[in-house]
Amino acid sequence: NDFTEENPLTSSAQLDGFIIQNGFTDNGAGIYNQHASPQLTNLVIRNNVAYYQGGGMYNENGSPWLANIEIHGNKSNYVGGGILNGNSSAPVMTNMTITGNVAMYGGGMYNGNFETNAAPILTNVTISANRAEEGGGRQTRIRSTEHGGSTPDPGASGGRRTFRPPDKKMEP
Repeated sequence: NDFTEENPLTSSAQLDGFIIQNGFTDNGAGIYNQHASPQLTNLVIRNNVAYYQGGGMYNENGSPWLANIEIHGNKSNYVGGGILNGNSSAPVMTNMTITGNVAMYGGGMYNGNFETNAAPILTNVTISANRAEEGGGRQTRIRSTEHGGSTPDPGASGGRRTFRPPDKKMEP
């Protein structure tokens, strides 16, 4: 199905209790959420390869609800080895483990792309043992919110790297 801003996939769509593995494509090799906000629970997303972005998962213009998910062993040749959150996405992530993913930027998670806002909400999320040239654990372009129990790990090149495009003003 094709989902658009006018016809999005809503939270009534649910995926529960699957292993998603060995995908290969340009973006979002495991799961690609565009204009989509499904409920995803009890998943293992592993060993997927994206040529550009989001090896395990790519979220764009949506707010998926993610709970009890393991994302490991995924790769992106550019950004977001485990997860890429871009273009106004705001996923709610609870009880997740993001480990052993690889990318040039944001090995575990990359938030924001092409000067757009991404604001994931993390509760009890462990991001560890990911590798990247920059932002081994998590790299954030604009903003993200952490709640109790979330622990980014240093990864290969530092745990978090937060930056803004030059035309954006820093918020306090």
